[in-house]
Amino acid sequence: MLLFQKLTLGWIFCCASTAFGFSVLDYVKSYNLGLNLIGAAEFARVSYDSSSSTSQGKSNCEAQSSSSRCTVAAQSGGQSKTLGGVGFFVEHPFEQKGQNFFWQVDLSFALQILDGQYIKPAKGEVDDTLQNLSYSLRGFQVKPYVRVGWTPSGLPDLILTAGPVGTLLAGTVTINDQKEKVSFLQRSKVSLFKAAHVTFEAVFLRHGEGAFSLYWSQSRAESSAAAGSFYKGDVGEMSKFSASFVHKEVGFKWLLNWP
Repeated sequence: MLLFQKLTLGWIFCCASTAFGFSVLDYVKSYNLGLNLIGAAEFARVSYDSSSSTSQGKSNCEAQSSSSRCTVAAQSGGQSKTLGGVGFFVEHPFEQKGQNFFWQVDLSFALQILDGQYIKPAKGEVDDTLQNLSYSLRGFQVKPYVRVGWTPSGLPDLILTAGPVGTLLAGTVTINDQKEKVSFLQRSKVSLFKAAHVTFEAVFLRHGEGAFSLYWSQSRAESSAAAGSFYKGDVGEMSKFSASFVHKEVGFKWLLNWP
């Protein structure tokens, strides 16, 4: 079914491109390269079923019919709260749709590097079944989005971008010293008033098709608990591992007037 959905989406995109008079190659060539200087916070909420009697009544566990559903937070960078550095992205240039307003429907792409671990808190009544957890994952992320902006004369342009997220991840997950190679698909849960990724941006300078701006963004994607996709095996009395990854960042963004 998943393969059928991919083929169907590919067919719709190719047919739509022909109908509206542009080619896929021209669409790809119209992307511009960009750089961003960011400070980011990234973590995963990992959940699992525990049939251990010691899990009952713990602050991070909820009772179910025959087990408990427990959740812990794994921080990228270990005890460090923030990550920083220079990133690269590709994006279609700004297109004015009116004198003080613009809108855009498009796709953005990103490569992800996710390395994190669960550090058991020194205080608090948490489940003892999970002793340690770490992950090292690499992924490719696709974000369809709707972007709207207000472009007043003499003031910074204000832009809001929102939409769903889909991520294919692969790597290793280690739980209680048991390492497993994994690959799984994450997708977002989107409602009418809640998008999976949101970006607010203030553009201070435009040069040709390029732009320099200050931005804040947040994205979230989840794996399936029913499939145990984050970690397929059982570890002791723990099973059905799932994870939701949350990424927040703030920084400066420079869309180049190239290529």
